[in-house]
Amino acid sequence: MSDPIDKITEVVDTVVRKVDEFANSEQVTGVENAKSALTEFAANEHVAGAVETAKDKLSEIASNEHVVSAVETAKGKLAEIANSEQVTGAVETAKEKFDDLVNKRSGH
Repeated sequence: MSDPIDKITEVVDTVVRKVDEFANSEQVTGVENAKSALTEFAANEHVAGAVETAKDKLSEIASNEHVVSAVETAKGKLAEIANSEQVTGAVETAKEKFDDLVNKRSGH
């Protein structure tokens, strides 16, 4: 019979070998290459410039008085719809129907 220490050493050596094989595998290398390429892409001055331009344009759009007015109008209309008696009634009916279904499924 082999010594228990020898068996432990053998298991540890196997684990170390498997970890090393994984670390050098194509999947790990592929991930590292992808990370490197994405980092390079993100650091590219053209990408950085495009991102800044997009941010500026979105800020312009968001602060445009017509956009602000349209958003306010939409919010007002949504509030009207949400507070409508018909919508409130439909929501209450839907809740009741849902409760009925739940009660039927649970045997109550």
